[in-house]
Amino acid sequence: MNSYENLNDIKLELSVNIGKETLSLKEVSEIGEGSIIVLNQDAGDPIVLNVNGIPKFLGDLILVENNYAIRVTDVYKNRL
Repeated sequence: MNSYENLNDIKLELSVNIGKETLSLKEVSEIGEGSIIVLNQDAGDPIVLNVNGIPKFLGDLILVENNYAIRVTDVYKNRL
């Protein structure tokens, strides 16, 4: 048995961020059901897909049945 075969069973966390916004404490305290918070990412901009918190891929946010999904479009290139 290859000693690296067990590596294929390691679970990795995939996550995405679809944008961010800075709000004051007052603004956050006023958030309630039905509130809309506009994020800094434009609709249609590529989404960064993180693997264990590290940006790895770019993609498009899509719907598959009733679930959000990412269609990978590129390998993430770190921009300095």
